[in-house]
Amino acid sequence: MVVIPVKCIVVGDSAVGKTALIQSFLSDGTAFSKIYNMTLGTEVCNKIFSLDNDNSKSVDFFIFDNASHDVFKDVTEVHWEKLGMYIIVFDVTNKKSFTSCQKWLKSLKQYCEPDKTIPGVLIGNKADLEQRRKVTTEEARIFAATNFLTYFESSAKEHTGVNDTFRHLSEKAFTLHQDDPNLVQLLEH
Repeated sequence: MVVIPVKCIVVGDSAVGKTALIQSFLSDGTAFSKIYNMTLGTEVCNKIFSLDNDNSKSVDFFIFDNASHDVFKDVTEVHWEKLGMYIIVFDVTNKKSFTSCQKWLKSLKQYCEPDKTIPGVLIGNKADLEQRRKVTTEEARIFAATNFLTYFESSAKEHTGVNDTFRHLSEKAFTLHQDDPNLVQLLEH
């Protein structure tokens, strides 16, 4: 059995659904809070995600859910050192949250080890609110491709697209690790 431990940083503007997305992943879609509670600082959670039925290939995700307000910047960014992968989340119904993705990406890149390959994804969350959409799938895909990210749309509420994102990140980590274990930033216990 091969288990790869990885630190996964999740960032994005306030109220884009970062925590809801993480809770949906951790609970396999059984938990969705209708009450918004702002994350203060950084919350860390853990889940082992298996890539196959016999659990012979798994990624041990240590997920860092970060507050997005500038007042918490010094507290949250201290946890970004030696990140192994990252997720940038925006709300498809909020154009400003999409525009901020460039800022989040720039901040994250400061913490990427130059000799490591750090997989990243862009998630357009709240895809269930199609009638309120302000960011098209095409413009998000273009931004993602331009910045070497993979784009996913999700609904934490309906648990759609959530596991696809983590499966993609797991597969990337495994492929990189198989090609050259030194390319991947593993979490040191």
